[in-house]
Amino acid sequence: MEAPNTTGELVRNFARGKVTQGNVPRALPTIFDAPDYTSTIQGLSKEDLKMWVDRLDQAIDSGDFAEELRKRSLRALRKTCGAMSILPTSHYFQARLYKTSNRPMTGGTADVWRVEDDQKKLYAAKAFRVYNNEEYKIKRYHKEVVVWKRLNHPNVLPAFGASRDIAEFCVVSPWMPEGDILHYVNKYPGADRALIMIGVAEGISYLHSNNVIHGDLKGPNILFDNTGVPKITDFGVSSITLNIHTNNASTPNSGFSMRWTAPEILEPPNNDPIRPTKASDVYAFAMVVIEIFTGKHPFPEESDQNVYLMVTKGKRPSKPAGASKSGLSSAGWKIVEDCWNKKRDKRPDMQAVVNRLRKA
Repeated sequence: MEAPNTTGELVRNFARGKVTQGNVPRALPTIFDAPDYTSTIQGLSKEDLKMWVDRLDQAIDSGDFAEELRKRSLRALRKTCGAMSILPTSHYFQARLYKTSNRPMTGGTADVWRVEDDQKKLYAAKAFRVYNNEEYKIKRYHKEVVVWKRLNHPNVLPAFGASRDIAEFCVVSPWMPEGDILHYVNKYPGADRALIMIGVAEGISYLHSNNVIHGDLKGPNILFDNTGVPKITDFGVSSITLNIHTNNASTPNSGFSMRWTAPEILEPPNNDPIRPTKASDVYAFAMVVIEIFTGKHPFPEESDQNVYLMVTKGKRPSKPAGASKSGLSSAGWKIVEDCWNKKRDKRPDMQAVVNRLRKA
């Protein structure tokens, strides 16, 4: 067979399995580096596009090439899936799902349905609200499913895949029977709160190591299984309802979770909205620690308006009464204080937080 002489031919050959496994590490960089790569992908037929994303998905999971190429391929897959509103076949949940009730749990971004399959196994189906064919939400949804599907950590809620059984834009995950942080620590006052704190820190550190910024870390987004292990959820996907270009991030009405939001996002320099960062996740983690050791949201007696004013002026919660007996040592409290430093460049990264907490 003659070597393909256009990007389109090479892409179609790759998509149709005509590029041998041994040649994949050479073919993919050639495709990605081609000046007409983007236009070539956009010009593929629906059938070829589906084969392209499936084949690229398989190549990423094969483990047959260098880590840098794997990461580059994953970025390409994520970008293509977002731009073309498509998912690889492997990213769809295979079992048929059925609602177990007529009413979902309703949040700010989505409805969460308790569902079951034909074997009566329970799952959570998170159906994202997309109105009037909001294109940016649809693109963001497809991008984030690609990322979430590949995350694998004991303290991160896994995604089993997308499903259209419950809603058009839906992600299936395990059913978490023990609720969120406040529900758990109040139901089980003798729970090992230090272990919960370290578990959450390890989950965030893992996300950051995979270049995933949570952006909405808070107690309600940390769920517990029936063994008491905290699982972080709603990372990335939760932000699809926030258009940073149309919401003023410098006011209390921005749509942010006020009590966990870093001061530089609440009151950005020069009133230029700042997207969530790893450093803002670190700040939010400190507020989650307050929830773990008090069983209440941060600043429980204050209105959102007062919280906004207090945080931007440098006010932070006091160390919870009895926290030392519950596992928050003086060294642990110092870590919390470092995490909510007003200056984001002074906050430790999450792996450093994990290392310090293990010694505290």
